[in-house]
Amino acid sequence: MPPFVQRFKKAKLFRFLSPGPGKKKKTAHPLFFNSHQGPIRGIILIRLDKYMTANEPDIKTFPLPELLDNLAHEINRVLVIRSGPLSLVSRVIETLQLWKPHVSITQYCHAGEEISLCENIIYPHPGYFRFELADLESLCSRKLDLAVIPDATTRRLHPDYHELDRITSGLGARAVMAYYWDGTALVLNSQILEYKVKQIVKPYLERKRSAIEEVSAFTGEGPCTVEDNCNRGAQLGNELWLRRKPQTDKEIHSFYQESDFYIYALMKECDWRGARADLAEPIREEIKPGGKVLDYGGGCGTLAIDLARAGFECSHLDLPGKLLDFASFRFARRGMDIKVIPAFEKYPLKEHYDAIICTHVIEHLPNPEEEIHHMADHIQAGGKLFLAIPFEPNPVAGVPPGMHLNRLSVERYRDLVAYFGLEQVRKIDDLDHFQTAG
Repeated sequence: MPPFVQRFKKAKLFRFLSPGPGKKKKTAHPLFFNSHQGPIRGIILIRLDKYMTANEPDIKTFPLPELLDNLAHEINRVLVIRSGPLSLVSRVIETLQLWKPHVSITQYCHAGEEISLCENIIYPHPGYFRFELADLESLCSRKLDLAVIPDATTRRLHPDYHELDRITSGLGARAVMAYYWDGTALVLNSQILEYKVKQIVKPYLERKRSAIEEVSAFTGEGPCTVEDNCNRGAQLGNELWLRRKPQTDKEIHSFYQESDFYIYALMKECDWRGARADLAEPIREEIKPGGKVLDYGGGCGTLAIDLARAGFECSHLDLPGKLLDFASFRFARRGMDIKVIPAFEKYPLKEHYDAIICTHVIEHLPNPEEEIHHMADHIQAGGKLFLAIPFEPNPVAGVPPGMHLNRLSVERYRDLVAYFGLEQVRKIDDLDHFQTAG
């Protein structure tokens, strides 16, 4: 038996290739299978040889009209969930109308998000979509042929859309599709959703539960309030930024020190979405065991917790304020000896480190060149500097984050690290790994 098939048997995915007792075996390419049994005619293919070598299967998506053409049933009534920005939802609706001019389209949205392109049904809760609060009886009565979930991401099977998977699965629609930011779509059939729930959603929900519990223990708020605040944290931060319009160094620092929205936004991004876990593993591999490490602008402390757990001597630096208090709370409740450094001064570092990590911080700072210089001056000979800086506008939802100052160009960044004697050793996604001369 080929090794990749052995891996799938362990993952309980082999049933997709093997017929049940007494069933006739279907012919298929050895590395692919048709992920939709029935209404779709052999168009969605998934690489089986990658199921066990990545967190998600390598899913091949197609332009929406191509998928619609391959559905075996007529499409007359369509529900589009307002799960992304207006530009993305409008693109879905316009594509459907071009494909079939007289198709009936209904948008399921929050109050205030109605659009004139189609009929609108209002979701009754002000927070994120939740299965328990959806009016399934009313939606089911429409006898839908298709439900579409616009995903404001290019990541396939993103767990953030799990509640929408549950809602659309309960509509009785003859087909459900996810439509991605890159303009392609995927049929969400029972096999795809079963894989997503077992391999992606379950660990995600456990991280989410743990993150909500920890924030609740710090703030004293109930779990539902914390969840809503986490879901809206980044949005609230952007709205507050636009209202206050901080310009000077003092105004920018005060904005972050006095606000608590980042507690919620970062716990969602770093803990239950697992963003810092993705960074921690390659960083651990590049630092000598037991090394002295600093997380510069460490936010809610997730990366420091991971590295301290792995045996590194960790320090965590950030502006004094509610976010730093929360990180200190997290370290204390775990009994971790992580040194907390409040950045009271312009140049707060007094020690040297084997490695300094600064991820998604530089774009927020009014003087990025000085900050990089300050970090470079406090790395041991032969030490490491890890920087992640999104130079381009963040593509998620098509709107650049309001709090990103982006005062450093790519060209100037490259000149700076060379001038400070930093040699790039490796690049992992948007994480640049530099090393000083040793």
